Amino acid sequence: MYGCGTLLTIPAYLKFGRRPVMLLTLLVYTVGLIGASRANSYGGWMAARIIHAFASCVCEALPVQLVNDIFFLHERGNKLGYYTVCLCWGSTGPLYAGYMLAGGYSWRLYFYVEVAFAGLLLILAFFFVEETTYKRDTPSGPTVSNGEGEKKVFSQDEVEKDGGVQQHVEVQTLVPPRKTFLQTLKPWSAINHDEEFFITFARSFTYYLVPSVLWVVTSFGIYIGLGALVFNFTFPIKITAPPYSWQPQNSGLIALANIVGYGLAVPLTWTSDRLAAYLTKRNGYVREAEMRLGVLIPAAVIAPCGLIVYGLTAQRDLH
Repeated sequence: MYGCGTLLTIPAYLKFGRRPVMLLTLLVYTVGLIGASRANSYGGWMAARIIHAFASCVCEALPVQLVNDIFFLHERGNKLGYYTVCLCWGSTGPLYAGYMLAGGYSWRLYFYVEVAFAGLLLILAFFFVEETTYKRDTPSGPTVSNGEGEKKVFSQDEVEKDGGVQQHVEVQTLVPPRKTFLQTLKPWSAINHDEEFFITFARSFTYYLVPSVLWVVTSFGIYIGLGALVFNFTFPIKITAPPYSWQPQNSGLIALANIVGYGLAVPLTWTSDRLAAYLTKRNGYVREAEMRLGVLIPAAVIAPCGLIVYGLTAQRDLH
């Protein structure tokens, strides 16, 4: 549900606006967590988990859309870096859950804590995340003055044909009045009639016809999905068995690497913007998406070294 829910939520926020979809999904997410915390059967618990997992799926797409709406191109890497760090820190949940259970607390406490965070997010989003969709009105044409106080709207072709006879040219700009704070709290937005909800839904599957997209999904996507699933499933089992024999509540300590690693990355989130800007300038001021990838080189070198050290250490311990 977390993966497939975006098939509906992305067309929804493109059609109906970012703010209503964000508020609605946060509300459903909170309700689902409350249901999970109060469930008295596995079936009821699983149903509540499905509901809040479906509502949480939009966190993979909507924040990125908000960054694209609000910030300039040369600022987005930095902001997306902060977003990614916060998103990945969410996977540290087993660390806290393990110690809650070890301390004799009920599993319901974990959901109570999540409900508190979800409620806080809902309140903050309501007051501080206004609608970012902006449909710019196109001016009808430049207004040309003949020096006698008379003005007329000309097309661009007509202005160029006159060859500078006019003394003054003013380009019309239609700037909407700034919204008051109370107006930004409106929970609904204007419907974008240029976006087709069902066409956008169906278009998601047509991307598989693009070779590069298909390659990413069948290699990188599946690798990450299965790798995360297998690792998160097998690691607690292996680490609590001989020769390691960790206490079960300590198996979540693997999340410490997540906390430290992403914490060290926070001061470096600006690097992709700087590198892309430098390469854009060298490329005749033409930006290409791949220009950000150079910052991955240090990680591509360090990560295999870490895996090699881990593998050698594990082999020594087994012997």
